[in-house]
Amino acid sequence: MPTLLHIESLPRKTRSASLDVARAYLDAWRDAHPDHRIDVLDLRSTALPEFDGDALDAKYADLSGTPLSDAQARAWADIRQLAQRLHAADTLLFSVPLWNFSIPYKLKHFIDVVSQRGILFSFDERGFGGLLKD
Repeated sequence: MPTLLHIESLPRKTRSASLDVARAYLDAWRDAHPDHRIDVLDLRSTALPEFDGDALDAKYADLSGTPLSDAQARAWADIRQLAQRLHAADTLLFSVPLWNFSIPYKLKHFIDVVSQRGILFSFDERGFGGLLKD
């Protein structure tokens, strides 16, 4: 079933203009696509893995072609599982407020965790390539 992934990075849900705009978009989207699914990833209530220790070691082991330890493999599996929601989506919608003239730290954390070679992009002798469909 086609899926829209709505990624929320809102610290003030009850007073968020960004969320009001996203909800209006989602209402129109539902009307236009009644057979599609909406998946909501609320970054404020999602436990994001820390990208240190075993996760960082797994990244560098992968880059060097070294086999992963059990702990590194578990850390990398957690990252892949989180990124899987991006892979399963056909459409992405981000609710992002202005946050100190940048983006909320939870969104930055999410991007840093899932933006890994072999997860969201490839890198080889031909250069970079995206791994998300469409």
